[in-house]
Amino acid sequence: MIEDIYDDMNIEKKKDDEKDKKPKSTSILNKSVTELVKDAVGAVSAATAATNSPKALPYLIRVSTEERIMLNKAIFKIGKATRGVDYTVGGNGAISRQHAFIIQKDGVCYIKDNKSTNHTYVNGKRVEDGVEEILTHDSLVRLADEEFTFKIR
Repeated sequence: MIEDIYDDMNIEKKKDDEKDKKPKSTSILNKSVTELVKDAVGAVSAATAATNSPKALPYLIRVSTEERIMLNKAIFKIGKATRGVDYTVGGNGAISRQHAFIIQKDGVCYIKDNKSTNHTYVNGKRVEDGVEEILTHDSLVRLADEEFTFKIR
């Protein structure tokens, strides 16, 4: 009879050992305050690093003057007009008043011709009216006969 009890105790002891072998829960209820604070600080640090990381800043370089033109709006208008555009292309009568728009969407830049008289070209290819042509680093943009280089820094 004592052996039966002893056997029963061993069985129970084995069951307790098995319980100890189970993986510990990662539930918030099982973490200490110190662990919770470390987790929170890590999450805040990661979020801060993501929001403070530098974003690509697109710009054009006007080839004839080497002027740098920062594209600092979601829709950036280029033309020969002195009003209603974000950059005036002076000294070139072939440029239309509002010749083209550079559009920024989701970190990507596109150029769209605005029914200009002498057209818009990207890397030698004409941009059709109403079509948004993607711009990549070092794309050669030509408005009529005025050349620009598109850059992202």
